[in-house]
Amino acid sequence: LRKAAQELLGDPRFGPTERPRAPEAAAAPRPTGRAEPAASPAERLNQRIEAVHQSSARGERVVVIDEPRGFQRWHGESWADPVTLGLERQPGTGKQVIALRQQDGDNKKWVMSIDQPLDLRPYDVLTVDVQVSEPVAISLAVWTQPGNVIFESRAQTVRKGQARRLSFELKGDQFKSQTTNWQFGTEIQNPANVIRITLFIYGRSKDSILIRNLRLVKNA
Repeated sequence: LRKAAQELLGDPRFGPTERPRAPEAAAAPRPTGRAEPAASPAERLNQRIEAVHQSSARGERVVVIDEPRGFQRWHGESWADPVTLGLERQPGTGKQVIALRQQDGDNKKWVMSIDQPLDLRPYDVLTVDVQVSEPVAISLAVWTQPGNVIFESRAQTVRKGQARRLSFELKGDQFKSQTTNWQFGTEIQNPANVIRITLFIYGRSKDSILIRNLRLVKNA
């Protein structure tokens, strides 16, 4: 028995109990390179512009061109009466919208533009939600290359106090341009090379004109 006990005690499986060693901490991975710096506001803006362009070129069903947080992309035109652009809350819904305020001038038209490369060929209409406190008429214009040629649609009326979704047909000969001596009867030339979208506003409102959801839509 003593011999058997000695044999068992000599078995390493039955040796003195030892506290298990703590596992060694895994070494922190060495950096493979410098961390990429965060994109600047200008870079994020360019990324947004390029993403919209690519979406239009792919012919997606709906392409949102603007968004309230990117309202800084909109600007007035020096050849029209001056405007100021900002953000406001839409009455009733509380949604953030782009707000245009008209300033005094002699041209009797106020203009807001957004620079955005687009391919309009797959699309049937451009829609935009508008809310006004005074009646105004609004038309759409697109600028194409080469030559920075502008094509303007017929104006649509938005009544006093009305919130309305305007739909502008993109196909057909209902546009005017310098090529037709500013008479209606031409279609958009070079629709794959649009560089700017413009809204013309005719009529004066004492309150802000609210703009939201500028987008391209395919009917089918």
